[in-house]
Amino acid sequence: MNSLQLTMDFALDKETSLANYYTFGNEDLLNQLKAFVKEPAEKPADALLFLHSPTGCGKSHLLQALCQYAYEIGISNQYLPLHVFSHYEVEATMGMEQFPLLLIDDIDALKHNPAWQEAIFDLINRVLEKQGKIIFAADNTVENLGLSLPDLISRLQWGQTWALTPLDDEYQIEMMIFRAKCKGMTLSDEVAQYIHTRLSRDPKSIIRCLEKLDKASLEEQRRLTIPFIKQLMRW
Repeated sequence: MNSLQLTMDFALDKETSLANYYTFGNEDLLNQLKAFVKEPAEKPADALLFLHSPTGCGKSHLLQALCQYAYEIGISNQYLPLHVFSHYEVEATMGMEQFPLLLIDDIDALKHNPAWQEAIFDLINRVLEKQGKIIFAADNTVENLGLSLPDLISRLQWGQTWALTPLDDEYQIEMMIFRAKCKGMTLSDEVAQYIHTRLSRDPKSIIRCLEKLDKASLEEQRRLTIPFIKQLMRW
């Protein structure tokens, strides 16, 4: 990872990239995110972007993919998953403003943590002073995060707000076939539909299942057939 990642080095999924992100329904959002990362902010409000969607729609994948994209175009960055990062002392935020780009995930994890809400508000101000940029992600809109610090709520509302469009069942199946292809696996429509009817209807569950199937098929040198999947998943 880039040379400035000295303070916190959260593990990123090595397979996460924009190339293997299924974009259907979110093409405009993806283009806007890439432009946000690449282009300088002309004013403070242009330096903040808030992304929200229900749990399991791929926000963390997208933020981690943007980390990789930023790195590839020479922009130092730091990914901060707050469901983990907020277990540290708030002083851990000091120095994070050195990164031109921060990608702060799970800001809804601060709902019952006023000290960390204050720390993130202060971090936003320090980043803006250094003309850096921040992308936030959460499972709900700013108004419905349950945050108690009005100043932080106001800051999160300053910039752009985008909603990640969830996939319906048809496109979840297409996404499954697409992600399997990215991993070098062949997944027929019949097999994909079989898997989909037995999983929670969210991309996160689908991707976890594919990872398990990929590992097992390689270890056992088996094709992805319904009998093999049924045996492996104990369905």
